[in-house]
Amino acid sequence: TVLDNLYRGGSSFVKLREKSGNYQLHDKIRDLVRKYVWDERDPDKDTRRYLSRQMISYYHTRIGSEPDEREREVLQAERLYHEFYVDLETGYESFDRLFREADNKRYISFCELLLGAAKMFRDEISKLHPDWDIFINVYDAWLNLKLNKLDVAGRVLKKSWKELENNGWHDRLDEVLNSLGYLARMQGDY
Repeated sequence: TVLDNLYRGGSSFVKLREKSGNYQLHDKIRDLVRKYVWDERDPDKDTRRYLSRQMISYYHTRIGSEPDEREREVLQAERLYHEFYVDLETGYESFDRLFREADNKRYISFCELLLGAAKMFRDEISKLHPDWDIFINVYDAWLNLKLNKLDVAGRVLKKSWKELENNGWHDRLDEVLNSLGYLARMQGDY
């Protein structure tokens, strides 16, 4: 294949995923292709959504047969990207469920992967569902607490508290309040 020839020829544009043996474009090249090729060839994004639906099926199969837990997490985060791409609501629902499950199990690195996938769709989310953007901030703050980045977490939590209160999301304020309490305990401020 073209990618195989480029890789074997020493091209830095292509990398090999050792575990799967699949080739992929380097991140920067992939971003350039998205920006300068796809937007022109597929302006309505129908082809890309079709391909993402195919990738969701592929990842579903791979995740079910992958014995390595860390690799399953990576595959789930990659599938999440495609779920967001096909449909923001489905993507967000998956993100919310997976993040909560990962947090309950204390899988911090998996939480980071999931949050990274969600943040790739931040612009679309904030336009269509501004409340979800606030919820993602709350998850981000919670992750920063777990990573001991207390100043960042505190700023985001206080901002999120005000935004949730102003938007009438009183049922989600408990999560922020619990996080603020956790932050106070970590800072010895209780």
